[in-house]
Amino acid sequence: MIGLAILLPWIIFFAHQTEFKGYSFGTPTLPKYILILGVLFPLYYIGEEFFFRGFLFLGLWKRVGWHSFWITDIIFT
Repeated sequence: MIGLAILLPWIIFFAHQTEFKGYSFGTPTLPKYILILGVLFPLYYIGEEFFFRGFLFLGLWKRVGWHSFWITDIIFT
């Protein structure tokens, strides 16, 4: 909570900079926002969960048992 209180003013400040607004997907518009939030983010997180929780974790579980918890955490971070 304290970290959020410290970082929130910086986040707001940098989010209003022109360099930041057009950083990754160009000029923000409602259709782009809907595409990113409604399509790209879910695809990313479904793929991430499939790989790390499904493929990697379960594959390691068969080989190293409970150690797969910290191994997948290290690889994920």
